Amino acid sequence: MNSFASKSLSLGLATLFLAVSTAAQASPIVRGKVRGYNPTTGNSGSAVGGYNANTGARSYRVRGYNPSTQTYKGASGAYNPVTGRGYRSTGTYNPSTGYSGDIQTNNNGSYVCTASRSTDPNCVKQ
Repeated sequence: MNSFASKSLSLGLATLFLAVSTAAQASPIVRGKVRGYNPTTGNSGSAVGGYNANTGARSYRVRGYNPSTQTYKGASGAYNPVTGRGYRSTGTYNPSTGYSGDIQTNNNGSYVCTASRSTDPNCVKQ
């Protein structure tokens, strides 16, 4: 992830943490969202997340775009401690090369996935 998107992620997670720590008593469900854009480079990024204070369930998604390379990068994840189920994934997409990413689950193993304009989507269990 580019530097700008990385900084946006840091700011977003800090904002999310602050929202969770201050609002958890008022409502069991807390959501946070932050976006960023650099008009000089055109880079952009966003981070969203949620937390349920009653169950401990949480989720997040971060993504960024670099117009000079036409590359999107992102990560997401979710975890529910009540069920023990969850996942983490990362991915990169470029229109000329396609998509590549990985998915790591708590219960069903890890996968590497690829797709492009000339190949069908494919995920292989690791």
